Amino acid sequence: MRIRGLTILLATTVAIGATGCGVAKGPTADGAEPVETTSSESLVIPVGEQVAFWSEGNGSVDGEALRKVKSERSATLLRTAAARDAFVDSLPAGLDPGELASIDLDTNLLVVGAYPKCMEEARVLTDAAHTSVWFHVYVPERDAGTVCAWSPHTVAVWKVPLAELGDADPAELDNSPPD
Repeated sequence: MRIRGLTILLATTVAIGATGCGVAKGPTADGAEPVETTSSESLVIPVGEQVAFWSEGNGSVDGEALRKVKSERSATLLRTAAARDAFVDSLPAGLDPGELASIDLDTNLLVVGAYPKCMEEARVLTDAAHTSVWFHVYVPERDAGTVCAWSPHTVAVWKVPLAELGDADPAELDNSPPD
């Protein structure tokens, strides 16, 4: 009976390995944590740089006002100057847009994401075919298991140079990971 159980376990392990199920580590940006991907996803690539960051944990930012700026985790892609200007105009008093108004959207894309920040960090990723750009929130391995009493609502804006997206047309980019 024990040998049969080991045989089943071994067969299952081989089957999982043969089908490619499981977690693999994707590429990383300099000093960044690995990106976990399943084998059903293509290569994921970190892109862009964070250019604005607001958090109700900073004390001077009203959490309710910040939630009105962006509440869901899915990325908002700002592809045009008009979309960017509308976003900047929607910011509550006290939120400094910094350099956002001056970013050239003929050569860049802006990605806005929101998340509860305990130990979470965020980055923007694209797939190898550059059909999608999405906001990725993760907990670095070094902070896994940390429990926070409060996770302040946070909004971040990333600038992604179109050159990092190959020949992709910003108007055709999806804002979620490919299936």
